[in-house]
Amino acid sequence: MRALEVLRRVNANPPAEDSVPLRLSVLVTVMAAALGVVREGVAAGATGSVVVVAIPAGYLYSHLARHRPGYLRKGALALLAAAALARFLSTAASVGGAGTASLTALRLPLAELFLVVQVLHSFDLPSLRDLQFSLLSSVALVLVGSVLSTSPAYGNYLAVWATAGVVSLVLAHRSRLAQLPPLAPAGPPGRRRAGTRVLGVAGPTALALATAAGIFLVMPPAGSPRLLGAPARVVGANPVGVPGALTNPSL
Repeated sequence: MRALEVLRRVNANPPAEDSVPLRLSVLVTVMAAALGVVREGVAAGATGSVVVVAIPAGYLYSHLARHRPGYLRKGALALLAAAALARFLSTAASVGGAGTASLTALRLPLAELFLVVQVLHSFDLPSLRDLQFSLLSSVALVLVGSVLSTSPAYGNYLAVWATAGVVSLVLAHRSRLAQLPPLAPAGPPGRRRAGTRVLGVAGPTALALATAAGIFLVMPPAGSPRLLGAPARVVGANPVGVPGALTNPSL
């Protein structure tokens, strides 16, 4: 009985997060990253539809069940996450080798693993710490989607992700500050205070959009086994086997 009590104490939930705007902004952030990856063909067909439906359903369930301990839920999610990881490791072992080609072939299975983790974790988001973990894991999805992207259309998802992510960070910071005892009595709410809130979100949002645009412009294209390849240069007189074709020995 003592061991069971220790286990319950270790797995006890932190204080529940009641902010609906924070949860919605984190949901938009995660969905922008997930939809961007799905659009690149990582989870085609029914799998993509499951991802699109399951993540919002998980966020809704997490909000409704944020005050419940959920030991059985945590155990089931842990088993499913372990099964997803085992499947990825099996795929990695079947590819074999440690060369660049093998690492390139693992991009799609790795993206699928990140999607599965986001779906599973969306059903267990009772606290602010869990929501912040979802924000952090969405960065991995965005990076994978950026590598797999083949058109500038991915920039739309990247812009939405960056904007919603900054808003989520601002709301999360304010939620954490609200848990601290006030140093001085708060003044009456007014137009000036509302304007300060708008400016506090608009500035970081503009910075996020500029940063996202800069990252997208320098992101390497998909299909290249190296992250940043050197430009092609003529080494010597190398004849081309096919008339009219191009050769690039540097790649």
